Amino acid sequence: MDITQAEFDIIFEKDPIIKKVIASCETFKVTTWGEDIYIALTDCIISQQISVKVANVIFARYCQLFPNEYPSPEKVLQKTDEEMRSVGLSFQKIGYLRNLATFQLEKNLTYDDLQPLSDEEIIQLISQVKGIGRWTVEMLLMFSLNRPNVFPIDDLAICQKIVKAYQLTEEGKALKQKMIEIGKNWEPFRTYICMYLWRWKGEFTPANSTDTQ
Repeated sequence: MDITQAEFDIIFEKDPIIKKVIASCETFKVTTWGEDIYIALTDCIISQQISVKVANVIFARYCQLFPNEYPSPEKVLQKTDEEMRSVGLSFQKIGYLRNLATFQLEKNLTYDDLQPLSDEEIIQLISQVKGIGRWTVEMLLMFSLNRPNVFPIDDLAICQKIVKAYQLTEEGKALKQKMIEIGKNWEPFRTYICMYLWRWKGEFTPANSTDTQ
């Protein structure tokens, strides 16, 4: 997954607002989750609705429950509620992790298995697991599978940043439709744009503060 300055310039011609957003961000290195799809999804489940710091602690403790610190599906299904709860997991997340383990035993999904599939096909496949929704699979697409054109429109931070940058006043379905229209200008590199939006602090640098709408 990579984007050239020429490709950025094409996007900027269509959307001068996102040009200001990106110009106001520091450069960064894209981090990836690695190619172990099962572990990436395990991490996603544990991270739901808690801070990154707390999630990292619980994930590490969870892995320590297992031989070689690897929560294989077979071993996950052998763990008791008490063992799982001891590392800070809620009963709901314990259920989700067991659902994932069962799914992985049935499907044995690998990185290579998913490569031929479209983004939407992967979303439909993996969201069959109770506890894994569209947003979670979109994160997998972005950070494990390195898909360049993912737009997690239901991500709260992305929504808030777009509303602020474009000074949107719409609400509900009208807001979502407006964001979809804005996102079309970023294709086929919406993943990159979203990574900048996550890092944007909500203010334009002085050199980029003039309204160009």
